[in-house]
Amino acid sequence: HDDFAKLEVLATVLQNVYLHKEIREKGGAYGSGAVNGSGIFTFYSYRDPKVENTVKTFSRSVERIINGQFTEENLVEAKMMIFSAIDVPIPPSQKGVVDEFLQEITSEMKMKHRLDLMKVNRDDIIQVAQSFLLQKPNTTTVLGKQTN
Repeated sequence: HDDFAKLEVLATVLQNVYLHKEIREKGGAYGSGAVNGSGIFTFYSYRDPKVENTVKTFSRSVERIINGQFTEENLVEAKMMIFSAIDVPIPPSQKGVVDEFLQEITSEMKMKHRLDLMKVNRDDIIQVAQSFLLQKPNTTTVLGKQTN
């Protein structure tokens, strides 16, 4: 998808700037985040004592991005985190097996993705948040025991 790299950076900025602090640190959940993958942009939390607040926090985090409430430093940090995850050493026994054979991802595709990531800027993040996350149909699913 043409906006995959932008959405990946958006997810990481959301995680680093808003979700961890609001949901994990203030709300007491064991974890939370945003992920772009498999054609679905997902917000999540787990072992979360304040699910209703968390769902509101997901919406507020998108509003903050659209209003530009993140810094250039946040963008650089997000890109560095993504690169550290995609540039891990591959053991010789796995070279070509997972990406190229099982997932049909070529070296050229990987390089294009890296270049796309490097090009992502502030306006791109705001644009994809508006296009993909604002007033779009979404589904909220909560799994677990109901507590009062």
